[in-house]
Amino acid sequence: VISQTSSAYVAYGCIAVLGIPMAFLLYDPFFAIVMRQIADKEQASRAILHITLVAGFATLCTYPPIIFLEPVYGWRAIFMVASAVTASTLFFLPKAFFTAPPAGVPAKDTNADANANIWHQPNKALIPIIGLLFGLLVLSHASLLFQIPAYVALYGADKMATVLLFILGPSQVIARVFLVGLSRYLSVEMLAVMVSAIMAFAVGVIWYTGAQFIYLLGALICQGMAYGIVSVIRPMFVRQYFP
Repeated sequence: VISQTSSAYVAYGCIAVLGIPMAFLLYDPFFAIVMRQIADKEQASRAILHITLVAGFATLCTYPPIIFLEPVYGWRAIFMVASAVTASTLFFLPKAFFTAPPAGVPAKDTNADANANIWHQPNKALIPIIGLLFGLLVLSHASLLFQIPAYVALYGADKMATVLLFILGPSQVIARVFLVGLSRYLSVEMLAVMVSAIMAFAVGVIWYTGAQFIYLLGALICQGMAYGIVSVIRPMFVRQYFP
């Protein structure tokens, strides 16, 4: 509908409606499925890492074709093809998504006895603290995504803004590859402290240097790598602290 309409109100309405399925398609619902299907924490963590790597590579492969094809075919044609590709994935969803957990894995988390060997008792005081931490990290990342292109565009460098945001995808993938090794030596808490510090440092560098290109490039690489780890350790925290 967005690709065909000429009404801004219809387009805005469609985008608002799209927000609902997008909320169900973000990482966390998939992580929840994985953690319910795979009882072993190590196997579940590896599966989660694989999901983020696939999604990272998908993002990485999406932007370049759009940048090159948009001047030729226009955004409406690209939207139409993208919607068809998205709809086609409904035919390829793993059957495991629609089946009960395998034998030996509790179907409901409310059974405390069955889950005694899987879940830790949660510290309720940590729930708002951890939630606030990840909320601020996501807010910081989203703010950069929206503000930097507008800032760069002020100087007539729209293509540079596209290149800068393109850097985030490869950075996330690289960080997730390194995370396989890092997670063997660092606790999930230490990883959280590390990425929080890196993201704060990156934003500080952008502010202090006035978003000069070379510093902005380095800061966004650090930001992308840190956020790539954030998306993986978030479900690790959930599994470690909450039932």
